[in-house]
Amino acid sequence: MHLKRYTLKATDLFNLIPADIGRPFSHLSHSFTTKQLEQEVTEVSQTLISKELELETREGAFYIVRFSPYRTVDNRVDGVVLTFVDVTELETAQRQAQSRAQQQYVVARLGQRALGGAEMQALMKGAVAEVADALGADYCKVLEYHPDKASLLLLAGVGWREGLAGTATVGSDLDSQAGYTLQTSEPVIVEDLSAETRFSGPALLTEHEVTSGVSVIIEGQNEPYGVLGVHTKARRNFSGDEATFVQAVANVLAQAIERQRAER
Repeated sequence: MHLKRYTLKATDLFNLIPADIGRPFSHLSHSFTTKQLEQEVTEVSQTLISKELELETREGAFYIVRFSPYRTVDNRVDGVVLTFVDVTELETAQRQAQSRAQQQYVVARLGQRALGGAEMQALMKGAVAEVADALGADYCKVLEYHPDKASLLLLAGVGWREGLAGTATVGSDLDSQAGYTLQTSEPVIVEDLSAETRFSGPALLTEHEVTSGVSVIIEGQNEPYGVLGVHTKARRNFSGDEATFVQAVANVLAQAIERQRAER
């Protein structure tokens, strides 16, 4: 099947030039991540039934693509017409709304568990698992601050190598993102750890090929209890809303910790 005509937007999606007219569709270089376009073109050319679907490009844009039989003036089917409608803004807004709703649900559910008297270690394990899932992250951790040792202990985590929870430590100074977080009053967002100039990347992160992350303080009554951090291998620019979500979870943990200390 050959591409018979295209819109101006399609020239960008397929890197087309006028000389491409008449070339086999499967030979064109395009931005879509699957071969679904070729499959749909073949199906519509055989069934002569129009259809549409939503597809994502490699660059993260979203399009509604309509496939229609191309008919000549004498009503002869001689190809397939593809029409592209950019719905990236709408799709992005919908995904952000769904993500925020999921994050709010996670905070509420963790809060209920804390009020219900959940055992602290179980609450922390549940928190790191849910934060990592909600943000689509590779790693999440709770670090407990030990000022007498100038270190933070990996108390609970997900994604890290087995056996590190309860034993692995990072420095509480500028040798680690967590240490830097303790010295700030706001969430710390890292887009590229290898290019970071505010602090060094500790072995815990570099050995797990961490690139991006966000970390926040778990507050205590007299001094910070520790740090909650979430990280990814792939480069990612965590948003302010995502950092706020991580801080909200940290606040739930902080309240639960203080409540259990008061009960003791």
